[in-house]
Amino acid sequence: MLSDTKLSETPQWVALYTKPRAEKKVVETLSSHDYECYLPLRKELHDWSDRKKWIEVPLIKSYVFVKICKGESSKVLAFDNVVAMIAFNGVIAVIPDAEGLHRIRIPSPGGGNG
Repeated sequence: MLSDTKLSETPQWVALYTKPRAEKKVVETLSSHDYECYLPLRKELHDWSDRKKWIEVPLIKSYVFVKICKGESSKVLAFDNVVAMIAFNGVIAVIPDAEGLHRIRIPSPGGGNG
């Protein structure tokens, strides 16, 4: 059982571990239940036998960030495709710098700096 002692009544960012390739589905589900989510994406060129296409893929596979308050962890964990909430020693890990979270640098296609 996870302890949400580090969570407060004010929403805070936490990281969720999802089933493989289910990150966008988790964000869609959480957003439909009015949770603020963040999923950093990058564009990747996929080459199939009949075509090439740029698609958006998660920058960090199987992880989604969500803003929750104390007491909401069990609700979030109950959603489909959510496997776990990141915790240390049984205490939910709160991401202290939300500004830093949104500054995760997304590499440009082709490996440039832009």
